[in-house]
Amino acid sequence: MIRRARGAVVAIVIAAACDGTGPLDVALPAVVFVSGVGQDAELYLWSADTVTRLTSNTAGDGEPHVAAGRLVFTSDREGNPEVYISDVRAATPRRLTTHVATDGEPALHPAGDRIAFISLRSGTPRLWIMDTLGGSLAALPTGSATFSPERAPAWSPQGDRIAFTSSRTGTSQVFVVDASGGDAVQVTTEPGGAFDPSWSATGTHIVYAAGGGTPRLRAVRVTGGEAADYAVLPDTALGEPSCGAHYCVAVRGAYGDDGDLVAFGAPRVASGGVGVPPIPPPTTGVRVLVEETGNDRQPAIVPD
Repeated sequence: MIRRARGAVVAIVIAAACDGTGPLDVALPAVVFVSGVGQDAELYLWSADTVTRLTSNTAGDGEPHVAAGRLVFTSDREGNPEVYISDVRAATPRRLTTHVATDGEPALHPAGDRIAFISLRSGTPRLWIMDTLGGSLAALPTGSATFSPERAPAWSPQGDRIAFTSSRTGTSQVFVVDASGGDAVQVTTEPGGAFDPSWSATGTHIVYAAGGGTPRLRAVRVTGGEAADYAVLPDTALGEPSCGAHYCVAVRGAYGDDGDLVAFGAPRVASGGVGVPPIPPPTTGVRVLVEETGNDRQPAIVPD
């Protein structure tokens, strides 16, 4: 492994009330993320304030996701964007898709036996499902015309539903569909669009990036309804959330060329449980995980 020199890592921890935001002094799980641009984009691992480089080649690697001790990601190392699977440290990557069209944005089922991904093999980015050997390929019916783009699939913690974004109503919004397919239900109504959904640990809420002006993080119930700001940093774009039981990791400076990885605590209830739906925490509750000159982005929490 090649270890990359770390930039400043800052921890600003706030005490948690019994029904407030969760503390950031818990042992934070590891995070796989992307740094670099174009063919220099590589996968890295943040763990216990140490950053380790996972991939090193002349191709672009990105869009990581981790579940059940396995890592999926997108790479063009063989000349075309395809989906790969490996151990969490990317030591033995194996190519799963072999189509001339672009395949990417993979998401592992929580049990690690299926992968949802986006393919352009029909001419439009759409949701597809396959097993972890690259077999049983099938487009997932979502109840919209086949020319409507779909992006950013995310499995629910129970693995029974998939959240994704679609512009079928004119602006990118978050939808939820049964894992076996069917008519997807729209859960966001953001005038500036909703992007990059991530489930809360209980599966009752979705955290996403809201567009329109400076991007910010919002949370909405899976059943729909009014959304609430989860994290806002004035004049600073926040996006690409990845949520776990204790906290969500997001990109500060998202969708730009100088992103940093930051963590926001998830709330706790009086009983001491964790993983309940996120609520808007004070902006002082942020912990900076990776703050470097490179463009750090696309975090993927490694589940405990």
